[in-house]
Amino acid sequence: MTRARMLTEEDVLAISKKHPPVMGASPDVLVELPPEDNVPFVCAPESLNDQRFLVPPRVLMSVKYHDVLNYLGSHFIDRTGTIVDQRLPNIVIEQSIPSVAVDPGSFDAVTDAVAKATIKKAADANKPVAVLYSGGLDSMCVASALLKAGANITIVGSQTSIAECPSFYNEVLRKNGKVTVEIGNPIIFVRQHRNDYLWVTGECGAHIMGTTNWKKFNGASGEDYKAVLSSSSPLYGLPESIRSSLMPVINACPLQLKTNYDYQWWVIFALKWQFVSFRFQIWTGGLCPHFVNFFMDDAYQHWAMCNDVTVKCPEYKWKNYKMPMRDYIYAFSADRAAASTPKRYSMELTYPKLQGMHGTYVTAEPREVGFIDARTYMYIMSSPNNITEGSI
Repeated sequence: MTRARMLTEEDVLAISKKHPPVMGASPDVLVELPPEDNVPFVCAPESLNDQRFLVPPRVLMSVKYHDVLNYLGSHFIDRTGTIVDQRLPNIVIEQSIPSVAVDPGSFDAVTDAVAKATIKKAADANKPVAVLYSGGLDSMCVASALLKAGANITIVGSQTSIAECPSFYNEVLRKNGKVTVEIGNPIIFVRQHRNDYLWVTGECGAHIMGTTNWKKFNGASGEDYKAVLSSSSPLYGLPESIRSSLMPVINACPLQLKTNYDYQWWVIFALKWQFVSFRFQIWTGGLCPHFVNFFMDDAYQHWAMCNDVTVKCPEYKWKNYKMPMRDYIYAFSADRAAASTPKRYSMELTYPKLQGMHGTYVTAEPREVGFIDARTYMYIMSSPNNITEGSI
Protein backbone atom coordinates (compact mmCIF):
# COMPACT_ATOMS: atom_id res chain seq x y z
CA MET A 1 0.00 0.00 0.00
CA THR A 2 1.32 3.44 -0.91
CA ARG A 3 2.30 5.69 1.98
CA ALA A 4 -0.24 8.49 2.40
CA ARG A 5 0.81 12.07 1.79
CA MET A 6 -0.66 15.20 3.33
CA LEU A 7 -3.49 16.88 1.50
CA THR A 8 -2.95 20.46 0.49
CA GLU A 9 -5.72 23.02 0.99
CA GLU A 10 -6.32 22.90 -2.77
CA ASP A 11 -6.75 19.10 -2.57
CA VAL A 12 -9.34 19.45 0.17
CA LEU A 13 -11.34 22.03 -1.76
CA ALA A 14 -11.23 20.05 -4.99
CA ILE A 15 -12.33 16.75 -3.43
CA SER A 16 -14.95 18.44 -1.24
CA LYS A 17 -16.58 20.05 -4.28
CA LYS A 18 -16.71 16.81 -6.23
CA HIS A 19 -17.62 14.50 -3.32
CA PRO A 20 -18.98 16.45 -0.33
CA PRO A 21 -18.57 14.40 2.89
CA VAL A 22 -21.71 13.64 4.86
CA MET A 23 -21.04 15.27 8.22
CA GLY A 24 -22.05 13.16 11.18
CA ALA A 25 -22.00 9.90 9.23
CA SER A 26 -20.19 6.93 10.70
CA PRO A 27 -16.58 6.70 9.47
CA ASP A 28 -17.16 2.99 8.99
CA VAL A 29 -19.70 3.76 6.24
CA LEU A 30 -17.48 4.27 3.21
CA VAL A 31 -18.21 5.50 -0.29
CA GLU A 32 -16.07 4.46 -3.26
CA LEU A 33 -14.61 7.29 -5.30
CA PRO A 34 -14.30 7.25 -9.09
CA PRO A 35 -11.02 5.98 -10.63
CA GLU A 36 -9.88 9.45 -11.67
CA ASP A 37 -9.48 10.35 -7.99
CA ASN A 38 -7.26 7.35 -7.32
CA VAL A 39 -4.53 9.29 -5.53
CA PRO A 40 -3.44 8.13 -2.08
CA PHE A 41 -3.58 10.86 0.53
CA VAL A 42 -4.90 11.62 3.95
CA CYS A 43 -6.07 14.92 5.32
CA ALA A 44 -5.10 15.59 8.92
CA PRO A 45 -3.84 18.57 10.94
CA GLU A 46 -0.19 19.18 11.77
CA SER A 47 1.26 16.26 9.82
CA LEU A 48 -0.35 13.57 11.95
CA ASN A 49 1.19 10.88 9.77
CA ASP A 50 4.60 11.89 11.12
CA GLN A 51 3.48 12.16 14.73
CA ARG A 52 4.31 9.64 17.46
CA PHE A 53 1.15 8.39 19.15
CA LEU A 54 0.08 6.72 22.34
CA VAL A 55 -3.42 6.50 20.85
CA PRO A 56 -3.74 7.08 17.08
CA PRO A 57 -6.89 8.40 15.38
CA ARG A 58 -8.99 5.49 14.12
CA VAL A 59 -9.43 7.32 10.84
CA LEU A 60 -5.82 6.59 9.88
CA MET A 61 -6.34 2.82 9.98
CA SER A 62 -6.80 0.75 6.85
CA VAL A 63 -10.27 -0.33 5.83
CA LYS A 64 -9.25 -3.98 6.19
CA TYR A 65 -9.19 -3.55 9.97
CA HIS A 66 -12.68 -2.06 10.30
CA ASP A 67 -14.13 -5.47 11.24
CA VAL A 68 -11.59 -5.74 14.04
CA LEU A 69 -12.33 -2.20 15.20
CA ASN A 70 -16.03 -2.98 15.34
CA TYR A 71 -15.40 -6.26 17.16
CA LEU A 72 -13.23 -4.57 19.78
CA GLY A 73 -15.59 -1.62 20.06
CA SER A 74 -12.72 0.86 20.23
CA HIS A 75 -9.31 1.88 18.98
CA PHE A 76 -6.67 -0.79 19.23
CA ILE A 77 -2.95 -0.60 19.80
CA ASP A 78 -1.20 -3.92 19.22
CA ARG A 79 1.20 -4.52 22.09
CA THR A 80 2.53 -7.68 20.40
CA GLY A 81 3.68 -5.67 17.37
CA THR A 82 2.34 -8.29 14.94
CA ILE A 83 -0.48 -6.41 13.20
CA VAL A 84 1.21 -4.49 10.42
CA ASP A 85 -0.72 -1.60 8.87
CA GLN A 86 1.26 0.75 6.66
CA ARG A 87 -1.31 3.47 7.22
CA LEU A 88 -0.71 3.50 10.97
CA PRO A 89 1.56 6.24 12.26
CA ASN A 90 4.37 5.56 14.69
CA ILE A 91 2.98 4.01 17.86
CA VAL A 92 4.70 4.26 21.24
CA ILE A 93 3.89 1.33 23.53
CA GLU A 94 3.74 2.72 27.04
CA GLN A 95 3.32 -0.53 29.00
CA SER A 96 4.71 -3.66 27.40
CA ILE A 97 3.41 -7.17 27.94
CA PRO A 98 5.78 -9.09 30.26
CA SER A 99 7.93 -11.47 28.22
CA VAL A 100 7.84 -13.97 31.09
CA ALA A 101 4.97 -14.24 33.55
CA VAL A 102 5.98 -14.48 37.22
CA ASP A 103 3.28 -15.50 39.67
CA PRO A 104 2.66 -12.45 41.92
CA GLY A 105 0.44 -14.33 44.36
CA SER A 106 -3.30 -14.35 44.86
CA PHE A 107 -5.68 -11.75 43.47
CA ASP A 108 -6.35 -10.56 47.03
CA ALA A 109 -2.65 -10.13 47.78
CA VAL A 110 -2.04 -8.18 44.56
CA THR A 111 -5.08 -5.98 45.17
CA ASP A 112 -4.02 -5.16 48.74
CA ALA A 113 -0.52 -4.26 47.57
CA VAL A 114 -1.73 -2.04 44.70
CA ALA A 115 -4.12 -0.23 47.06
CA LYS A 116 -1.26 0.58 49.45
CA ALA A 117 0.93 1.73 46.55
CA THR A 118 -1.88 3.96 45.26
CA ILE A 119 -2.31 5.59 48.67
CA LYS A 120 1.43 6.26 48.77
CA LYS A 121 1.28 7.90 45.34
CA ALA A 122 -1.45 10.21 46.61
CA ALA A 123 0.56 11.09 49.69
CA ASP A 124 3.70 11.75 47.65
CA ALA A 125 1.70 14.04 45.35
CA ASN A 126 -0.07 15.64 48.34
CA LYS A 127 -3.45 14.94 46.70
CA PRO A 128 -6.66 13.42 48.04
CA VAL A 129 -7.88 10.22 46.38
CA ALA A 130 -10.90 10.31 44.06
CA VAL A 131 -12.38 7.09 42.68
CA LEU A 132 -14.09 7.38 39.29
CA TYR A 133 -16.99 5.13 40.17
CA SER A 134 -19.13 3.51 37.48
CA GLY A 135 -20.86 1.25 40.01
CA GLY A 136 -19.71 -1.99 38.34
CA LEU A 137 -17.56 -4.75 39.76
CA ASP A 138 -14.27 -3.10 38.81
CA SER A 139 -14.94 0.19 40.60
CA MET A 140 -16.56 -1.53 43.60
CA CYS A 141 -13.40 -3.62 43.94
CA VAL A 142 -11.18 -0.51 43.74
CA ALA A 143 -13.24 1.31 46.38
CA SER A 144 -13.17 -1.76 48.63
CA ALA A 145 -9.39 -2.12 48.33
CA LEU A 146 -8.66 1.54 49.09
CA LEU A 147 -11.01 1.61 52.08
CA LYS A 148 -9.59 -1.67 53.38
CA ALA A 149 -6.12 -0.06 53.19
CA GLY A 150 -7.33 2.91 55.25
CA ALA A 151 -7.70 5.60 52.61
CA ASN A 152 -10.10 8.51 52.70
CA ILE A 153 -11.73 8.60 49.28
CA THR A 154 -14.10 10.75 47.24
CA ILE A 155 -16.53 8.76 45.10
CA VAL A 156 -17.15 10.55 41.79
CA GLY A 157 -20.06 9.07 39.86
CA SER A 158 -23.52 9.56 38.44
CA GLN A 159 -27.05 8.45 39.28
CA THR A 160 -26.45 5.43 37.07
CA SER A 161 -23.44 4.55 39.24
CA ILE A 162 -25.79 4.25 42.21
CA ALA A 163 -28.41 2.29 40.28
CA GLU A 164 -25.86 -0.34 39.23
CA CYS A 165 -25.69 -1.66 42.80
CA PRO A 166 -27.69 0.48 45.28
CA SER A 167 -26.83 -1.65 48.32
CA PHE A 168 -23.08 -1.18 47.93
CA TYR A 169 -23.46 2.57 47.48
CA ASN A 170 -25.97 3.10 50.30
CA GLU A 171 -24.80 0.54 52.85
CA VAL A 172 -21.06 0.29 52.22
CA LEU A 173 -19.98 3.66 50.85
CA ARG A 174 -22.40 6.19 52.30
CA LYS A 175 -22.16 4.70 55.79
CA ASN A 176 -18.36 4.74 55.80
CA GLY A 177 -16.92 7.81 57.49
CA LYS A 178 -13.91 7.79 55.17
CA VAL A 179 -16.08 8.35 52.09
CA THR A 180 -17.37 11.56 50.56
CA VAL A 181 -19.44 11.54 47.39
CA GLU A 182 -19.78 13.73 44.31
CA ILE A 183 -22.74 12.51 42.27
CA GLY A 184 -23.50 14.31 39.01
CA ASN A 185 -21.57 14.32 35.76
CA PRO A 186 -18.10 12.79 36.27
CA ILE A 187 -16.79 14.27 33.01
CA ILE A 188 -17.60 17.82 34.10
CA PHE A 189 -16.32 17.23 37.63
CA VAL A 190 -12.94 16.02 36.34
CA ARG A 191 -12.68 18.97 33.97
CA GLN A 192 -13.30 21.35 36.88
CA HIS A 193 -10.89 19.59 39.27
CA ARG A 194 -8.33 18.01 36.95
CA ASN A 195 -5.36 19.05 39.11
CA ASP A 196 -6.99 18.64 42.51
CA TYR A 197 -7.00 14.87 43.04
CA LEU A 198 -5.18 11.64 42.44
CA TRP A 199 -7.80 10.07 40.18
CA VAL A 200 -8.24 6.30 40.40
CA THR A 201 -10.20 4.19 37.91
CA GLY A 202 -11.11 0.54 37.57
CA GLU A 203 -9.98 0.54 33.96
CA CYS A 204 -8.64 -2.76 32.61
CA GLY A 205 -10.35 -4.77 35.32
CA ALA A 206 -12.15 -6.52 32.49
CA HIS A 207 -8.96 -6.87 30.49
CA ILE A 208 -7.23 -8.99 33.11
CA MET A 209 -10.33 -11.20 33.47
CA GLY A 210 -11.69 -11.81 29.97
CA THR A 211 -14.00 -10.19 27.45
CA THR A 212 -17.63 -9.94 26.47
CA ASN A 213 -16.94 -9.10 22.83
CA TRP A 214 -17.54 -12.66 21.62
CA LYS A 215 -21.20 -12.28 22.67
CA LYS A 216 -21.74 -10.10 19.62
CA PHE A 217 -21.66 -13.30 17.59
CA ASN A 218 -22.76 -15.93 20.10
CA GLY A 219 -25.93 -14.64 21.73
CA ALA A 220 -26.51 -12.46 24.74
CA SER A 221 -27.97 -14.60 27.55
CA GLY A 222 -28.13 -18.04 29.09
CA GLU A 223 -25.45 -20.59 29.86
CA ASP A 224 -25.08 -22.01 26.35
CA TYR A 225 -21.68 -20.38 25.96
CA LYS A 226 -19.67 -23.32 27.27
CA ALA A 227 -19.30 -25.02 23.88
CA VAL A 228 -17.95 -21.78 22.38
CA LEU A 229 -15.68 -20.76 25.25
CA SER A 230 -14.33 -24.21 26.10
CA SER A 231 -13.33 -24.94 22.50
CA SER A 232 -9.63 -25.49 21.92
CA SER A 233 -9.91 -23.66 18.59
CA PRO A 234 -8.61 -20.08 18.89
CA LEU A 235 -11.33 -17.44 18.37
CA TYR A 236 -13.90 -20.12 17.57
CA GLY A 237 -17.27 -18.58 16.71
CA LEU A 238 -15.91 -15.31 15.31
CA PRO A 239 -16.27 -14.37 11.61
CA GLU A 240 -13.33 -15.51 9.51
CA SER A 241 -12.44 -11.93 8.55
CA ILE A 242 -11.81 -11.15 12.21
CA ARG A 243 -10.11 -14.45 13.03
CA SER A 244 -7.62 -14.11 10.18
CA SER A 245 -6.71 -10.56 11.20
CA LEU A 246 -6.20 -11.57 14.83
CA MET A 247 -4.32 -14.86 14.41
CA PRO A 248 -0.89 -13.13 14.33
CA VAL A 249 -1.71 -11.76 17.80
CA ILE A 250 -2.66 -15.25 18.98
CA ASN A 251 0.55 -16.70 17.55
CA ALA A 252 2.60 -14.11 19.43
CA CYS A 253 1.26 -15.22 22.80
CA PRO A 254 4.06 -16.59 25.05
CA LEU A 255 1.56 -18.65 27.07
CA GLN A 256 0.24 -22.15 26.49
CA LEU A 257 -3.45 -21.27 26.24
CA LYS A 258 -5.96 -24.10 26.11
CA THR A 259 -9.43 -22.61 25.70
CA ASN A 260 -11.21 -20.14 23.47
CA TYR A 261 -12.06 -18.09 26.58
CA ASP A 262 -8.37 -17.56 27.21
CA TYR A 263 -7.54 -16.95 23.55
CA GLN A 264 -10.15 -14.21 23.47
CA TRP A 265 -8.86 -12.81 26.76
CA TRP A 266 -5.37 -12.61 25.22
CA VAL A 267 -6.58 -10.60 22.22
CA ILE A 268 -8.22 -8.00 24.47
CA PHE A 269 -5.22 -7.96 26.80
CA ALA A 270 -2.88 -7.36 23.86
CA LEU A 271 -4.96 -4.91 21.82
CA LYS A 272 -7.21 -2.82 24.07
CA TRP A 273 -4.97 -2.20 27.08
CA GLN A 274 -3.33 1.04 25.95
CA PHE A 275 -6.40 2.79 24.56
CA VAL A 276 -8.41 1.96 27.67
CA SER A 277 -5.64 3.43 29.83
CA PHE A 278 -6.31 6.84 28.23
CA ARG A 279 -10.05 6.47 27.53
CA PHE A 280 -11.49 8.45 30.41
CA GLN A 281 -8.95 11.25 30.05
CA ILE A 282 -9.76 11.51 26.34
CA TRP A 283 -13.44 11.89 27.26
CA THR A 284 -12.57 14.79 29.55
CA GLY A 285 -10.54 16.51 26.82
CA GLY A 286 -7.15 16.46 28.51
CA LEU A 287 -4.64 14.44 30.53
CA CYS A 288 -4.67 14.56 34.33
CA PRO A 289 -1.31 15.06 36.09
CA HIS A 290 -2.12 12.43 38.74
CA PHE A 291 -4.03 9.48 37.30
CA VAL A 292 -3.98 5.80 38.27
CA ASN A 293 -5.69 2.97 36.41
CA PHE A 294 -5.78 0.57 39.34
CA PHE A 295 -5.80 -2.73 37.44
CA MET A 296 -3.03 -1.66 35.08
CA ASP A 297 -0.34 -2.20 37.67
CA ASP A 298 2.26 -4.62 36.30
CA ALA A 299 1.45 -7.08 39.06
CA TYR A 300 -2.00 -7.52 37.53
CA GLN A 301 -0.48 -8.20 34.13
CA HIS A 302 1.49 -11.04 35.67
CA TRP A 303 -1.55 -12.27 37.59
CA ALA A 304 -3.65 -12.30 34.42
CA MET A 305 -0.99 -14.27 32.55
CA CYS A 306 -0.62 -16.82 35.36
CA ASN A 307 -4.35 -17.53 35.78
CA ASP A 308 -6.86 -18.92 33.31
CA VAL A 309 -10.59 -19.35 32.90
CA THR A 310 -10.80 -21.76 35.83
CA VAL A 311 -9.99 -18.81 38.11
CA LYS A 312 -11.49 -15.91 36.14
CA CYS A 313 -14.81 -17.47 35.09
CA PRO A 314 -15.23 -20.90 36.73
CA GLU A 315 -17.34 -23.41 34.82
CA TYR A 316 -17.76 -20.85 32.02
CA LYS A 317 -20.81 -19.49 33.83
CA TRP A 318 -21.62 -15.84 33.29
CA LYS A 319 -22.54 -15.40 36.96
CA ASN A 320 -18.96 -16.42 37.82
CA TYR A 321 -17.27 -13.92 35.50
CA LYS A 322 -14.65 -11.91 37.47
CA MET A 323 -15.03 -14.33 40.38
CA PRO A 324 -11.86 -13.12 42.18
CA MET A 325 -13.28 -9.58 42.24
CA ARG A 326 -16.63 -10.83 43.51
CA ASP A 327 -14.92 -12.71 46.34
CA TYR A 328 -12.80 -9.69 47.25
CA ILE A 329 -15.81 -7.35 47.35
CA TYR A 330 -17.77 -9.76 49.52
CA ALA A 331 -14.89 -10.33 51.92
CA PHE A 332 -14.70 -6.57 52.51
CA SER A 333 -18.36 -5.61 52.44
CA ALA A 334 -20.38 -8.75 53.26
CA ASP A 335 -22.72 -7.42 50.54
CA ARG A 336 -24.02 -10.43 48.66
CA ALA A 337 -25.88 -8.23 46.18
CA ALA A 338 -22.63 -6.50 45.25
CA ALA A 339 -20.73 -9.77 44.94
CA SER A 340 -23.41 -11.22 42.67
CA THR A 341 -23.85 -8.12 40.52
CA PRO A 342 -24.29 -9.24 36.89
CA LYS A 343 -21.81 -8.00 34.33
CA ARG A 344 -23.15 -4.86 32.66
CA TYR A 345 -21.60 -2.35 30.31
CA SER A 346 -21.13 0.16 33.12
CA MET A 347 -19.03 2.65 31.19
CA GLU A 348 -21.57 2.96 28.39
CA LEU A 349 -24.32 3.65 30.91
CA THR A 350 -22.41 5.94 33.26
CA TYR A 351 -20.39 8.16 30.97
CA PRO A 352 -21.76 9.94 27.90
CA LYS A 353 -20.74 8.91 24.41
CA LEU A 354 -18.67 11.55 22.64
CA GLN A 355 -19.25 12.35 19.00
CA GLY A 356 -16.16 12.16 16.83
CA MET A 357 -14.12 9.69 18.88
CA HIS A 358 -12.67 8.38 15.62
CA GLY A 359 -10.83 11.66 15.25
CA THR A 360 -9.42 11.75 18.77
CA TYR A 361 -5.80 10.92 19.51
CA VAL A 362 -3.12 11.13 22.21
CA THR A 363 0.38 12.18 21.20
CA ALA A 364 3.54 10.88 22.84
CA GLU A 365 5.73 13.97 22.55
CA PRO A 366 4.35 16.12 24.03
CA ARG A 367 1.66 14.10 25.81
CA GLU A 368 -1.64 15.69 24.90
CA VAL A 369 -5.13 14.90 23.67
CA GLY A 370 -5.99 16.12 20.18
CA PHE A 371 -9.06 16.08 17.99
CA ILE A 372 -9.49 16.16 14.22
CA ASP A 373 -12.26 18.65 13.41
CA ALA A 374 -14.94 16.91 11.34
CA ARG A 375 -16.06 20.20 9.82
CA THR A 376 -12.64 20.93 8.41
CA TYR A 377 -10.99 17.59 7.71
CA MET A 378 -11.94 14.48 5.82
CA TYR A 379 -9.89 11.38 5.39
CA ILE A 380 -9.21 9.22 2.39
CA MET A 381 -8.38 5.54 2.78
CA SER A 382 -6.71 4.12 -0.27
CA SER A 383 -5.27 1.00 -1.87
CA PRO A 384 -3.67 0.74 -5.31
CA ASN A 385 -7.00 0.08 -7.04
CA ASN A 386 -9.55 1.59 -4.70
CA ILE A 387 -10.12 4.73 -2.68
CA THR A 388 -12.82 5.06 -0.10
CA GLU A 389 -14.00 8.20 1.58
CA GLY A 390 -15.69 8.94 4.86
CA SER A 391 -16.12 11.67 7.42
CA ILE A 392 -15.04 11.70 11.03
